[in-house]
Amino acid sequence: MTSPADDADTGLTDVVLDWDPVPGAREYQLRVDNDVDFNSPIDTTRVQSTRYSPPATYRNDQYYW
Repeated sequence: MTSPADDADTGLTDVVLDWDPVPGAREYQLRVDNDVDFNSPIDTTRVQSTRYSPPATYRNDQYYW
């Protein structure tokens, strides 16, 4: 994970998740949840880059990804 930083206050900006590439990876499965145990993900997607911004920003809350 390169951004956002842990405990970053992103309440006034669009969400952008960014991470370092994994050698040999063709795509990444991304899950976002406000539950640390990921019992009910609010977003699940596959991307072919190391950056993701959801089409609609998340509500102001604490999220795990």
